[in-house]
Amino acid sequence: MKISDLAGLSKPITRLIEVISKGTGAVSAPSLTKANAKATAEKVHVLAAAIAQANEEHGLAIAYKDQELEIWRRPEDDDFRVGPSTLDARGEQRREYVARLRQNNVESITSAAAIELAPESEVPDTAPEQDWINRFFRAAEDISSEQMQLLWGRILAGEIKSPGSYSLRTLEFFRNLTRENATLLELLCRQAVWYAGAAFIPMQDPAWLKTHRLVYEGHHFEAAEFGALYPTALTYRLLTTAASIEVLSAGRWALKLERGQSTDLFLLPVWKFTNVGKELVQLIGHDGDREQLVRIGAWFAQQGASAAIGELVAADGRDYTIRGLTDVPANA
Repeated sequence: MKISDLAGLSKPITRLIEVISKGTGAVSAPSLTKANAKATAEKVHVLAAAIAQANEEHGLAIAYKDQELEIWRRPEDDDFRVGPSTLDARGEQRREYVARLRQNNVESITSAAAIELAPESEVPDTAPEQDWINRFFRAAEDISSEQMQLLWGRILAGEIKSPGSYSLRTLEFFRNLTRENATLLELLCRQAVWYAGAAFIPMQDPAWLKTHRLVYEGHHFEAAEFGALYPTALTYRLLTTAASIEVLSAGRWALKLERGQSTDLFLLPVWKFTNVGKELVQLIGHDGDREQLVRIGAWFAQQGASAAIGELVAADGRDYTIRGLTDVPANA
């Protein structure tokens, strides 16, 4: 049966099945429908806790597949092996265990991608490139952390929704990302602000970020070490002319700035995300920190500029549609 013959599946899910088939050669279509994907995710979440407890208490490798529990014989478990075992048999046993583990990783990631795609109704005519698909699934086999599997599921869904969003270089970056790295980056990405296509964390008030958002100076160096941030702090010069109007955005919020009659230099210190870091900001996504934008607006207002915050309706390049603008006072 051709993939195009599948009935009852949305275009995004059908495209996901096509991509999985190109990457792994096989896919279970029913588990990727909207209802089943969500139900499976909930069921796996409940089972995961019980399986983890059994693994810890009894030292067994347990898997859930095709609505049945399987107990795997781990290569290192001498006490779980019955009868004599040759070197070849032990090698086969290890290969079988690794293959099962990798298949489980891929299926968890594709399930996460299906949930991300479930609300969508359309995808572009262009599909992800074969080289990208190959690289993605080779890396996905070794992603065992649930947190990282969700992240990789978003990457796959994002590439299906917009082919070319994640470069091969970016895949390599994510492949080397640890769970601890991802946790730190989620924290930093929640403070990301966009201006003229660049993503950065404004640092006009580092004490506030430290106290209220738990963002510390050391986080900059840590994120820079694995390539998400530039290694040194930078400065943006904004509102350079009397007629200047600039917009900073974060999630669903936008901050509109006007120079007016001020003669001050507006030099905003920032931690700037690298190109790979920008893709991560887009991947993780967030509603935006309105309080953070208000504080930035107040900083500009203290220097004589005017600032107003509102809900970002649409953005096209540097043209923004903002709803419900409210002035930000200098003492905000």
